Amino acid sequence: ETQEAPVFLLFLDCVWQLLQQFPADFQMTETYLTTLWDSAHVSIFETFLFDCERDRKLAKSEPNNPLTMRSAWDWGEQFSDRDVSLFYNPLYCPPATSTTPQLLPPPLPVETGISALQVWSQCYFRFIPSMEIIGGGKPQVDLSCRLLVSQIDQLEREMQYSPPPQAGPPPLAQQPAVARVGSFF
Repeated sequence: ETQEAPVFLLFLDCVWQLLQQFPADFQMTETYLTTLWDSAHVSIFETFLFDCERDRKLAKSEPNNPLTMRSAWDWGEQFSDRDVSLFYNPLYCPPATSTTPQLLPPPLPVETGISALQVWSQCYFRFIPSMEIIGGGKPQVDLSCRLLVSQIDQLEREMQYSPPPQAGPPPLAQQPAVARVGSFF
C-alpha cells in the first residue's frame, strides 16, 4: 500500500487560484490543469510514473519487461486537436515586449485573504451532479429554455387567433407572462 502527499494537487490548485485572479496572465485554462492532474494518475505515462530518473532508467532497461514509455505532454496522443484547443486560454494577453530587457516580469498583486480563494469545482466536484435535468444543463439554462418555450407558445397562439399584426409592439396585456413557466422538477 502506498501513501502519497497531495503536493502536486496543491501546486495545481495554487496555479488555479492565480488563474481566477488573473485570467489574462496565463496561457492555460483550468481544463488543462484538470487534465494534467488526471494524467498524473494514469499509469501509462512515464511522466508521473516513477519517483526519480534512476527508477525510470531501470524500468526502460529491464529485459524481461520492456515498457513502452509515453509522455503525458504528448497531448495529441490522447486528445483530438479540438480537445487540445480547450487547454489554451482565449483571454491570455502575452506581455508586451519592451526595449529594455527584463529578466523577470513584474509580480502579480495576489490577493491572499481567505475571501479571495475559491473552490476548484472542475477538479473537486466534477463527478457530483449539481442538479438532475433531462438532457443535462444548469438550472439557469433550464429556466431560460422554459422562458423561451413559454414565449414561443404564446406567440404561436396569438398568430393563430389574431388578425394580421399591426405596426409597433403589442400592448403590455398581450405580452407573455413569466408566471406560466413550469417548475424545474
